[in-house]
Amino acid sequence: MPEKTYTLDTYSVDRSIGYLVRRSATLITEVIERTSLEQGLNFTQWLVLKHLDNDSNLTLKELARRICHDQGSLSRTVDQLDQQGFLNRQRCDNDRRQVRLELTPKGRAFIMEKTHHVVALLNSIMEPFSPEETESLINNLSKLVHRLEDFSKPGSTKNPD
Repeated sequence: MPEKTYTLDTYSVDRSIGYLVRRSATLITEVIERTSLEQGLNFTQWLVLKHLDNDSNLTLKELARRICHDQGSLSRTVDQLDQQGFLNRQRCDNDRRQVRLELTPKGRAFIMEKTHHVVALLNSIMEPFSPEETESLINNLSKLVHRLEDFSKPGSTKNPD
C-alpha cells in the first residue's frame, strides 16, 4: 500500500492541499483585480469574458459549471456585462429556451488588452519557479481537478477509506 501524505498525527491545515489551493486562488484573484483589471470589473466578470473568448457561444449553465459559480449570481454578472456592452445573449435556433452568450467587439477588445496585463502578472508571480516547475504545477493541479471532478459526480462510488 502506498504511503499516505496525510495522517492524523501529521495533518496540519497549513499543509492541506485544499487550504493551499483556496488561499492561492484568493490571493491571485485579489492581485489580478488590484493590478490588472479596471473599468469596474471584478475577477468573476473577467473569467466570464475570458471563457467566452476561449469558447464562444456558451450557455449560462455551461459557463457556471466551468467557473464553479452558481447560475443565479452568475446571471446577475452576465446582466452587468451585457449592460456594459461586453457580451450579448443569443437565443438558440434549435432550442429557443436556451440562450448562448457571446462577446461583443467591445468585450473582445477588452479581453485582448487585459490579457496582456494578466499574462505579465502571472509571469511575474511565477518568476521564482523554473519553466519545468511551473509546468509540473499546472499538470499536477489539472490532475487534482480531474480527480476531484470524479469524486464530485452524482452517484460517485469514490470512498476515501
